[in-house]
Amino acid sequence: MNQQEKIEALALLFDEEVSSITPETKLDNLIFDSVAKMALVALISERYDRSVHMSEFKALKSIQDIMNLMHE
Repeated sequence: MNQQEKIEALALLFDEEVSSITPETKLDNLIFDSVAKMALVALISERYDRSVHMSEFKALKSIQDIMNLMHE
């Protein structure tokens, strides 16, 4: 998954327009509630076969931080 595909997946997850999501987008500007967090865990688990630890969630501040978790 390249950067644009990650942005598109995250825009869908956050129910935002792709054009409004950039790596610099702060999660404080999005609805990053428990439902979004569960969807993110599912996305990363299914696509990248890895789990996300609570300490990683606490460190998330931006879309780039999430994209850093999305590695193969």
